Amino acid sequence: MSRVHLVITAGIAATLVGLFIGFSPIHHSDDNTCGSAFVPDSWFQCPDEQSSQRLLAFVFLIPGGVLLVSGLLSRGKKGD
Repeated sequence: MSRVHLVITAGIAATLVGLFIGFSPIHHSDDNTCGSAFVPDSWFQCPDEQSSQRLLAFVFLIPGGVLLVSGLLSRGKKGD
């Protein structure tokens, strides 16, 4: 596997992990959920948990997007 393909694969993986974290439901007491980090519920029951999960999702999404874009741009330059 070439370096370009490795960078693209790592970017896709990190982006998918970030999306999974961002859209996973946040569990609350009594089997209720607080929505997710990207799609909160209408009552905004858990703002602290939502903001911390959103931050964790962005920790994966931003580098994943950068890796993906840089891999695709370098792939286009070399004609790979």
